[in-house]
Amino acid sequence: MVKEINVEAAMFKDLVLFNFQDTYRNLTVKTLCGLQFVNVAYDTKYVFKIDDNAFPNLKQVFSFVSSLKTNSSNVLFGRVRVNAHVHRSGNVAVSKDEYPQNIYPDYCYGSFYGLTKGAVKALLAANINFPLIPIEDAALGILAQKSGQVKMMHVAQWLFHPAKKKDLERCTQYFAIHPVPTASMVSLWNMCGKVQRPVQKLLTN
Repeated sequence: MVKEINVEAAMFKDLVLFNFQDTYRNLTVKTLCGLQFVNVAYDTKYVFKIDDNAFPNLKQVFSFVSSLKTNSSNVLFGRVRVNAHVHRSGNVAVSKDEYPQNIYPDYCYGSFYGLTKGAVKALLAANINFPLIPIEDAALGILAQKSGQVKMMHVAQWLFHPAKKKDLERCTQYFAIHPVPTASMVSLWNMCGKVQRPVQKLLTN
């Protein structure tokens, strides 16, 4: 399998390979590797991370980044979580050795957030020789605090967590919806199609 992956990567240039096991507890490592790749390979103003079970409203997102002021150079934006407690048990557990404090710094919910290119650079610089926790979104909040440069920006209606299937119809009111069943992705795209497709055309030109 590794041989076939290397062949595809060499042929199509569509894969980025890093040396770690792709597990939930390595999501912080995976995210930082992605940011490292973007920092080196792309000259872009903004970077977005989104879970595969989240649906983005591209029109809302594009409108928002177009309105950002030029001095917003080191910003991490999304739905900001404040005073989140550190869990010591369960699938999001972090030990005292990994992070001794009981409250995390502010951070953006990990299902969907955006960063300026300046924030990417600052987070990567703060990560040098710094122990990471396995909770990706909280880890970026810690690195943002350590950097002393990255600011959190809370965006109203950035992320919506639907309680029922009918709530998915509210997709046009938010920047993103999470979680979304795979079977509902196409219907959401069609529902938002009139606003999505012009942005898709603009982004791909």
